[in-house]
Amino acid sequence: MSQKRHILFLTRWYPNRRDPMPGLFVRNHALAVAANEQVTLLYVQPEPDAVKRYEITEEDDQGIYTVRIYYRNPTKAGNPFAMATKIVRFIIAHKKG
Repeated sequence: MSQKRHILFLTRWYPNRRDPMPGLFVRNHALAVAANEQVTLLYVQPEPDAVKRYEITEEDDQGIYTVRIYYRNPTKAGNPFAMATKIVRFIIAHKKG
């Protein structure tokens, strides 16, 4: 008997707390793969209203180990460092996952 492979989905679209509709095709694809393999999914999303810099949630979504990381997004208009901050936080959020 062969051992299940561990498949990692890194996705930009996935159902989240603000909107359950984006990325349903990604979720359905992951569910199909999870029927035969071990699946982990990492979803990183900016959250303008976040209190903490990073918030990590974990759940078992019908056999998909799902990690969602929400990160605070700088929203001050005219901030010359806002784009760099967004990029750095996006990368750090992926490393946390």
